[in-house]
Amino acid sequence: MIKQIIYVMSSTYSGSTILSAILGSSPNAYFVGEPALIFRRNASGRWRHQIFCTACKLDPADTECPIWGRPVIHAVRARPELYFDILNRRVPEGSTRLVDSSKNLRWIDSGLCHTVETCVLHITKPVEAFLASLVNREKARFNLGYCAQHWSDENLRIVDYCRARRIKYLHVDYNQFARNPDETLFDVENWSGSGPISRQAEWTDPPHYIKGNPGTATHFTSVEHTEELEGMNSELYRAGHRRIFLDEKWRTLINAGQVKALYNLRCVRAASDVFGYRCPDLNRSSELASASSLPLAVGATAYRLSRPHSRWKRRREFERLPNRATLSE
Repeated sequence: MIKQIIYVMSSTYSGSTILSAILGSSPNAYFVGEPALIFRRNASGRWRHQIFCTACKLDPADTECPIWGRPVIHAVRARPELYFDILNRRVPEGSTRLVDSSKNLRWIDSGLCHTVETCVLHITKPVEAFLASLVNREKARFNLGYCAQHWSDENLRIVDYCRARRIKYLHVDYNQFARNPDETLFDVENWSGSGPISRQAEWTDPPHYIKGNPGTATHFTSVEHTEELEGMNSELYRAGHRRIFLDEKWRTLINAGQVKALYNLRCVRAASDVFGYRCPDLNRSSELASASSLPLAVGATAYRLSRPHSRWKRRREFERLPNRATLSE
């Protein structure tokens, strides 16, 4: 019987999938990935995703996923109020805790249930590391300053949400997690009230989780799967297979002027104060990227921060999430 859900919240590419996978490796827990994506629709109103399980996607046997197969997806979409009951019958016996990395506050709202304890574990990266992840994947469609404001707004919104609803909350810094995973996991164990969390050396088969960072699957599988990753990540995972690495891609992807300009932004300073970040040491200038080496979309003028892109509108794909806040006794 599911008694607790830990929502691992973050901005994109901030370590939520790998942290969730570790938490879900405990005997009484299961990592479900990002099930909010089950209800994601495209502009025409059709379901946006059809294949969900990351582990099964990497399986050459191409078998039906035992957790997130087509019958389960159809059943959840048809009767979202039975979401918890359907999962109770699918997850391994003895699983009392779900770890969910959907990163969507409306999804949490749709599942608030008096019989299931709701907890939020919030993992963040410094703004420069977050932006470097976007640049590395060529996802920085707007100037870096605007993306930095999104980083600030999104993470502060998570804090405000938990305070307003008095939800059990813990913040984790990704860099501290990468430097000392055991210390971070010990803090999470005490906070969540869970039993011992399996360390990475104890991992065997990958969990069946929905979407998320495909790089996480390489911690369970062979190094060959790193070839499917984008940009510098392929090299990092190949060199540090099955290791949680410190993310310092920003030193080669963002120049010193951009970093300084980012930390001069009021929104970045506000969020950095909350999460304990400071402008990094830029004395090692030889390691930092030059403006001319960056893609045009994030080049020398990108840190002129100004106002949001006038043509860009936020998507509202999750504006009407179904209520799943029921659970049979």
